[in-house]
Amino acid sequence: MLQPPREDILTIPRYLMMQALAEMSVMYPINGAFTMYICRFIDPSWGFACGWQYGIAWLTVLPFEISAACNVRAIPAYAYLS
Repeated sequence: MLQPPREDILTIPRYLMMQALAEMSVMYPINGAFTMYICRFIDPSWGFACGWQYGIAWLTVLPFEISAACNVRAIPAYAYLS
């Protein structure tokens, strides 16, 4: 029994979303991040919330990225924190 490849099922919507974002960036060029499109097409409060969520997500991930970089490259941790 053949099963559909799961990667294709998950990849196609992502590809279509990136194509739509690329077309929006050509049609409506703006200075700023993708949250400005949310402010323009949905609501400014949604853009504000998505901007904060994006920032908090990166503040959560950043220590893990620094830790991984220290482990892979064998550079002391204080070199990244200074």
